[in-house]
Amino acid sequence: MAIFEAEAIRALEFFHQVFGVSSRAPASLREGRVGRPSPIAGGRQNGLFFHTSPRKDSESLYLNLCFLEALSRLVFPRLQSLRPPDLGFSLDAVHITFGHEAARLPFLWAFDIAWIEGAARGMPGRSAVCPDQAPFYGVFFLGTLQCGALMARHHPTADMLDDAVASVVQEISRHGAEPGGADLAALTENLFRSEVAGGGEAWSEPEEALYRRAFQLGVDLVAAGMAGECPPEDQFFPRLAALKADVWGGLFESGPRSEGPLRREEDTAIHAVLTGLMARWRRASGPLEYPRPGADGSAAGG
Repeated sequence: MAIFEAEAIRALEFFHQVFGVSSRAPASLREGRVGRPSPIAGGRQNGLFFHTSPRKDSESLYLNLCFLEALSRLVFPRLQSLRPPDLGFSLDAVHITFGHEAARLPFLWAFDIAWIEGAARGMPGRSAVCPDQAPFYGVFFLGTLQCGALMARHHPTADMLDDAVASVVQEISRHGAEPGGADLAALTENLFRSEVAGGGEAWSEPEEALYRRAFQLGVDLVAAGMAGECPPEDQFFPRLAALKADVWGGLFESGPRSEGPLRREEDTAIHAVLTGLMARWRRASGPLEYPRPGADGSAAGG
């Protein structure tokens, strides 16, 4: 499903930049990934505003939800035409580019989804449960990528992540998608932990609740696809928007956190600059527009 051709990185590398790679991952796999600048970022190390602050966790989650929204706005108009092997069920199948805003913002905020590869190979552990009919195929795809994005920092390679997502899908298939299900909780034991200080400590209760809601959104999409259900756009996008608003509120509207006088001063400045910038974007731009599919379901001009 090509949108346009451009130099790009894969979404797995994008989320390793966004979330980092867990300190629990083997050193041989972490080496060269943690803090590595994007090849499209002009060698800049800092892709986030709060790259050394506890606010990084909330900022990273906000970018994840922006990614899910952008991906969903590409896929939802095509749900009736997408069928195997149109979509590669892996973050490595999604290519990310960075727009002109990267010159003025931390580069991760300027991402665009360039194109999505088709499925070059089967999905171990998922083939048996993956729906092959529209529109459920595309819904299932969105759910697996959302789960994978939030699990990426614990799985430094595509194969490791694909296996982990396959395990989650199998548990959903066997036990349903109820929040807090025991089997799913065991698979995501280390998911809801901060890595900002490198120790993998538990998040505060509000931050953990937001991450759980974001992961549950992916789980619900997977379950809906397998059950032959398609969430209405007028329900899915408001649910996603409400979660984004809650993450944004925790990130900026509560004021700077107590992290020492220098950090408070820096966060106050970032808070003011980015809040103003986002307000200007909301005033200046209407709803996001994406290429609409042609008669054969392909992207316009793709």
